[in-house]
Amino acid sequence: MSYFALTDQWVVSSKNVSILVSEPADIKAYEGERYQFAALIARTWFALLEGRSKASIEDLKKDLAGKTLVGEYCGNPDFQHLVKYDETTIFFYALVDVNSEFSCLPPPEAFRVLEKHKLPIVKNYENSLYGKFSNFVELGQKLLDLFNTVATSSIFQDEEGSVVYFLIEKPREFCEFVSDRYLQKSVPIPENWKEREVWWNVSSLGKLKTLGYRILRKLREKLKFFTRVKKGAEDKDKAELSQKKMEEKYGSFEREVKSLVKKNELSKPIEYFFCVAIIAFDYVFKNRKSLRNITIVSEHYIDFLSVIFWCIENKREVTPALMADEQLHKELRGTSW
Repeated sequence: MSYFALTDQWVVSSKNVSILVSEPADIKAYEGERYQFAALIARTWFALLEGRSKASIEDLKKDLAGKTLVGEYCGNPDFQHLVKYDETTIFFYALVDVNSEFSCLPPPEAFRVLEKHKLPIVKNYENSLYGKFSNFVELGQKLLDLFNTVATSSIFQDEEGSVVYFLIEKPREFCEFVSDRYLQKSVPIPENWKEREVWWNVSSLGKLKTLGYRILRKLREKLKFFTRVKKGAEDKDKAELSQKKMEEKYGSFEREVKSLVKKNELSKPIEYFFCVAIIAFDYVFKNRKSLRNITIVSEHYIDFLSVIFWCIENKREVTPALMADEQLHKELRGTSW
């Protein structure tokens, strides 16, 4: 999300597609599948701006001119992530200076802008500073500790995981050293380096995922095989072959999960995830010839999982009728896992 001052328009981007809009009515000009996500994000952006004064919006435009807010579009039941959200919104987590060679601005600078304009921010951003390190051994150990902490966190409470930013500290003395020797091309420093005692640059960033997220994502990838099976009647030999393939897919899932988890503790016993997988494989295998019954796996995976969790809790059999029950989906979307 950015602002283009030359035409006084918002720039809304999704992957490699961008649209220019001044107001919600402008979105109609962008038709077709190519603009689908950018248009959805634009509508959500205008919903976030609704009710704001003209002065506050002008101030936001000023802060976003030459910069781009980066966020995650979440909560739309038609485009589901592996995490449940209570509403359709954009959770922002980074701010990029479009004229900078760095990945993004340091997180505190981004969070100050987001807080100032009361925009949705990712969870736990207040505790963004994890540590300051002067040697690689200590950094490596802390990263390992952080990896284990995030990995064993619950997808049911802590969602997908965390974004990790690596920042380089550049004190004024360092900037002066670089400037005096004309090394700026190989060692970038701010042009106005004299204005602060210390500067920070983001050198790189990456994601750490919870094990729960990775397990459920792996399950989805295994199940997708059966959503691609061609429709039509099966003879006995083909049915036996499909049964064998299902057993192979589940077996590989179980082995890969055990290898992934190792001795780490999960938020729920590993057997719980295997139980979910067995029920999921059984449902998809039995309904593999009915596109209507298994489309939910690829298009509404959260709803698919939610019904399975609900059936386990209530000791119910998973059926196509429950998977197609829109009222049940609406009720489950409003509850936590």
